[in-house]
Amino acid sequence: MKLGMRSSVLPCARSLSATVATGSFRLGASPPRGPTGQPQASSEGLARTRSPWAKRRKSRKIKTERIRAFAPTGPNQVWAYDFIHDRCADGPALNILTVIDEWMRERLAIEVASSINAARVISVLERVVSRFEAPQALRSDNGPKFIARAFRIWVS
Repeated sequence: MKLGMRSSVLPCARSLSATVATGSFRLGASPPRGPTGQPQASSEGLARTRSPWAKRRKSRKIKTERIRAFAPTGPNQVWAYDFIHDRCADGPALNILTVIDEWMRERLAIEVASSINAARVISVLERVVSRFEAPQALRSDNGPKFIARAFRIWVS
């Protein structure tokens, strides 16, 4: 390696170490200096430079109270059902279908299997409806088992 090449690398290394010492992220950038050569102080202390690649943190939105459609006022008015996914210690996946009464927070049914299709969801709900009277509303997410054609026919 030539000595001339080394000397051209050294100023870059010096400016890099100066940048690290000042806390700036851009190569060769340093905080504004006053007449004495010291960094200028602002009303909040030293001015902090921001990396041009840093993402700005989004401010949190204020959550407003949403009115729920079909808010239950008594037992057996609104049922909610959803899947819980888990895995056995030896590897196979488990799907767990849960049905609850939203007013009483009571479990009406739990179905555990390695695979639960729309027909099986319908049979579980039919079994629960036969034990209790049918609710005014059923609440669920838009999962594929809950929007399947067979399930939409059964609900209507």
